[in-house]
Amino acid sequence: MDRRDDDAALRGKPFAFWELDPRNEGKIEGLADWATIRIRVLGSALRSDQRIVLRMPGASPTPVYGLKEKAGTGKDYLKNAARSSEQLESLQLRVFASSPGGLQLPPLGVGEHEFLIACRSCRGSTFTLESYDVASKSYVLLDSAPVDVKALDDWLTVYSVRRPGTFSPAARGQRVEGPEVPAEVKQVTVLLHGFNVTEESARASFFPTYFKRLYWVGHPVLRRQGNDSDGYAHTVGIAWPGNQGFGLPGPVDEGVYFPEDEFHALQSGVPVSGILKDLASGRRLDVIAHSLGNMVVNSALMQPGMSGVVRRFVMNDPAIAADAFDPNYPYSPQERTDYEFHARRYGFPDDAFWQAEWDDMNAGRPYREADGGPVPDYTDLLRWEAKLRDEINPALYPKPRYELRWRQVRVAEPGPVGTSETPERGPWRGLFAGNTSRAAIYNTFNTGDRILGLLWPQSQTLQKPNRGVLGLGSDNRIQQFWALLKNTGAEEEYLWEFSGTHANITRQWAELAHWFSSRSQATGRAPVDAVTSVDLSRWGGSSLSEPVQTHGYMTGRPLSDVWGGYETLRDLFK
Repeated sequence: MDRRDDDAALRGKPFAFWELDPRNEGKIEGLADWATIRIRVLGSALRSDQRIVLRMPGASPTPVYGLKEKAGTGKDYLKNAARSSEQLESLQLRVFASSPGGLQLPPLGVGEHEFLIACRSCRGSTFTLESYDVASKSYVLLDSAPVDVKALDDWLTVYSVRRPGTFSPAARGQRVEGPEVPAEVKQVTVLLHGFNVTEESARASFFPTYFKRLYWVGHPVLRRQGNDSDGYAHTVGIAWPGNQGFGLPGPVDEGVYFPEDEFHALQSGVPVSGILKDLASGRRLDVIAHSLGNMVVNSALMQPGMSGVVRRFVMNDPAIAADAFDPNYPYSPQERTDYEFHARRYGFPDDAFWQAEWDDMNAGRPYREADGGPVPDYTDLLRWEAKLRDEINPALYPKPRYELRWRQVRVAEPGPVGTSETPERGPWRGLFAGNTSRAAIYNTFNTGDRILGLLWPQSQTLQKPNRGVLGLGSDNRIQQFWALLKNTGAEEEYLWEFSGTHANITRQWAELAHWFSSRSQATGRAPVDAVTSVDLSRWGGSSLSEPVQTHGYMTGRPLSDVWGGYETLRDLFK
């Protein structure tokens, strides 16, 4: 507290911060809720009957705050593991007080002194440093600093695109927490969570953790950060439905419905694009997404009118096929070994398997025995024709062809209706290639990501086609899963509020999520030439004993362990 605080007050620039999250008290993550207060002592010593106190006069209700001497200097207590542990241990002692008389400071010599301060409830506008005369019970103001301390949800805006009562997205997003984005805000950072995250968890943990950590490494997230000419900052979280399951507690559900959530991610791009366009009006918009949340954003970028809406898009460990960004993606020998065997089982590369079956179905082979001898059996052909005549969405054009799957030649981006009778949809390769011209895209990857290296490939090879119990069934001329897939009915038009037909887009999403397996590794495991790739492996690690942490390290590990990773994100947005 010194003359700089007076200057800040004159400019209307108080110190802005958030109240402590009680769920993090006593945990290493709770250190992010403690800010530094620096006191510069210039004058003479106090009399024995005088005390130095820190107060928030006039605050209502009476503020509850804590003050503790800092371990180390600067941000050591956040970015240095040893200092973090030392600081956390010191905070186990009772440090909070609720008193109009304020907090008494220890004796201070001439020079600078740093303390940590946290507020459980601090709704005043000024911290004052005062001398308190014990005999007369009077205060003398020494210095003051303007402050603006709010609950975190008063700083952070959250939208949801979840459709109540379902695992599907809504047609439009709704603001569910925090303020409307203020008019003076010109820099918005948008956060999207990944797979298997509930809305409650996103709001309580994922969004606050990213928000606080970006703040501490110097990326503007608060609307008090910035200036009148360039505008002020704000942060928005978007929750989407990526956690379909049985509804059972614990890990039983985890990972079981990944193909369904791939489809929900592709769907969610529709309402998310609406939110992004609204947020970007007259503003600079940057996006960070984790895991499958990156598919949501890439789907959003494919929606009409999205070119230039997002300035920079940082993908962290994206759970997306790496070949989705490049129609000429060069597959490595390892990828051909790990992924192509499954694709070949289902007709890759030339659909010869399906063509042979189609020829047999049309010829009635194999014949069935009849009284006069073997006769053609058209049962399977008639079943296929009935599905396309009676069960398929009548608005879908073109209809799927039994013998044409991997050989489909997709137009750059499928429109609501196809352009010819020949299907123009197809597998993952090149799906998101057009997005590289709509935004600056960065792939922050971890070569040791055990989730993307072990579980994601299993989903691609075991649950595609996504038929039967847990998607472990197969597709053939008897099942004919390819005809209808899942989520391709006319009811899916709700996503566009029944404004015309979008059946061709829905069918393409269904082919990707429910039938086509990836032929490449996940984007979040290695550099991808089509986008700017940044290696975060040193912070992600490769621990087999903690596989989840190798994928969710940016929020799951202590800030001191990933400080450099967040500095990298900060620099990507400059």
